Amino acid sequence: MFIAGTYSADIVHNQPHSLIYNYIDPSDGGKMNINVPAFSVWNSGTLNYSVALNAENFTGTDYEITLNNLEIGHTVPSFVEIKGQAPITFTPAGGGVTSTRPLSALQITSNNTVFSTKTLTNAYQALNSTALPVAVGNKTSVPLKIKILSAQLASNFFEAGTYTFNLDVRTRSNDNSVADVKTIAVTIVTNAISYIRLKDENQSVVFNFLTAADYQTGKSVNMPGHLNITNNKPFQVYVKSTGNYFTLNSTPTSIPVSIVTVENGTGETQVISKPLSATSQNIIRNATPVLNKQLSIKYTIPPSQTGILFNKPTGVTYLTNVIYSFTNL
Repeated sequence: MFIAGTYSADIVHNQPHSLIYNYIDPSDGGKMNINVPAFSVWNSGTLNYSVALNAENFTGTDYEITLNNLEIGHTVPSFVEIKGQAPITFTPAGGGVTSTRPLSALQITSNNTVFSTKTLTNAYQALNSTALPVAVGNKTSVPLKIKILSAQLASNFFEAGTYTFNLDVRTRSNDNSVADVKTIAVTIVTNAISYIRLKDENQSVVFNFLTAADYQTGKSVNMPGHLNITNNKPFQVYVKSTGNYFTLNSTPTSIPVSIVTVENGTGETQVISKPLSATSQNIIRNATPVLNKQLSIKYTIPPSQTGILFNKPTGVTYLTNVIYSFTNL
């Protein structure tokens, strides 16, 4: 281990009459001086990172990117500092208008308690509160990670596309006389994610027509949080039935599925009311990306359609299957 400074040692010649003495300049005072310069530099560190995010990364857990092999060489006590060069740049998958995300969506953290966690800004922040002492071998490992909290993942990195940003990591001496900077380039690609799930896979929509009033007023079944929708691209939702007529004991009847209207459930405004059909009907248009959107749906047989049920066998169950799907824009 060498600490910056000048090291001196006296030179004693115990053979004054030897020939070698003729080559020694006595004006140096009989000393040997070694000067160790002050420096604090990066010895190593990976400078480019590219990672991909998929559906499993958006389940409520934080995400970390380990910055590998960061190590400083120094002869003086040193600080490690970090900043972002600019806001995060986002380019949508498939093209589109480029936009930005805030640097504050990122944290810098470490498994070494010497280094504190910082929310990223565009100004240098010291990660250690006291200078790193000069270590044996004049090398100190700097184990850092980029951390994205689950809430920041959902709000700033969910949309499908490419996110890029640069980090500047700087090591410097306590008195700022020496310093060294590395720039680390990071690319995060969020892949396309899309699914529709029922709140309950065994959930059924049941209409019971038991009284004259049921036929006079019609029936509605509200299904709160009926669908769970995740899509990280703009999208449209469609609904259809497996056939144009209800079945009885697997045989089509004369009761058309179009007597049932699919519409907004409680608290919803974006569903376009459509009668069921074996042809897909567009019920949500030009929707923006959503993560775990709970969509309430109401199924209605209005009084104008109940007459179709007259003179049909009673005490039996008429069935159809409803299928939801979507397309990305």
